[in-house]
Amino acid sequence: MKKLLSFVLIIMIIITAIVSGALLVEAVTYISYGDYLLTVDSDTTYLIGGYNGNETALSFPDSVNGKSIIGVAGDFSDNCTTDVVSLTMPDSFKVIESFAFYGLTALEEVNLSPNISNIGTMAFSGCSSLTSINLNDTKINFVSQSCFSKSGIKVVNLPDSVKSIGSYAFNQCSALEIVSLPYGLSTIGECAFYNDTKLTNVFVPGSVMQIGGNAFAPMGIEGGTLTLECFIGSYPAEYAYNNYLNCSAIEKILGDANCDGVIDINDVTYIQSYRLGLFLIDGKSAEQSDVYKDLSITLRDATMIQMYLAGLIQ
Repeated sequence: MKKLLSFVLIIMIIITAIVSGALLVEAVTYISYGDYLLTVDSDTTYLIGGYNGNETALSFPDSVNGKSIIGVAGDFSDNCTTDVVSLTMPDSFKVIESFAFYGLTALEEVNLSPNISNIGTMAFSGCSSLTSINLNDTKINFVSQSCFSKSGIKVVNLPDSVKSIGSYAFNQCSALEIVSLPYGLSTIGECAFYNDTKLTNVFVPGSVMQIGGNAFAPMGIEGGTLTLECFIGSYPAEYAYNNYLNCSAIEKILGDANCDGVIDINDVTYIQSYRLGLFLIDGKSAEQSDVYKDLSITLRDATMIQMYLAGLIQ
């Protein structure tokens, strides 16, 4: 009996130790810099961890005491004592951690650093006053889970670098009206655009080969009249058909870069102008411009169109 009691006591001690250990959370150390709170990211870098001033238009600093500030910590919104309306990030910023700006309902404007490559889960979720955010000049390749859910954004233009959209990424964005998906995008997660009631038309490029359940879900939602525009024979067109979604299937004309129904020298000029950075190119134009079929638009594609027009290739 004593052996049994000793065994039970040992087990209880072990369980207590495990539970106690699980509850021990290392405290975050903040460093004050003016009205900002900083957290240590590494020996040479900081993250913005909070703001306790009265300004509503913030321009984040890029360095402190010789150390670079490279982004925003996940506890920023918890440690923000004012209703921030606008944010401007310096070029040194590379990361926005999960939950960084969660629930900042007064936030209207965000000027991102062009070097931002990682925006975490729910980073802008619940920012109901945020009507626009320019992602085109960033380096992100993944829109994380619930990143912009319940935000007030009206237009979404994703850069060519984005290959995947996480689940619930733009879920319940009730003001969202226009979405431009990049050619080269491969995955759209479940409920990514669920219950976006003002969204009526989205072109889904043929590069997309995986779409999660209820990614668009326009059926059964009051006022939902979404139509997916896809190329005939593509996976998105098959997805729309199998899920009883409204679909406008169109024929792909490879080389018709400006989507005017014909292949001519104007398409060459269109690609050249795009390469010079004179304008952005949408998914439909990009897909028809990709004559070389390498999921990118280069001057090689323009050259191939010229060769086609000269009768050198079929």
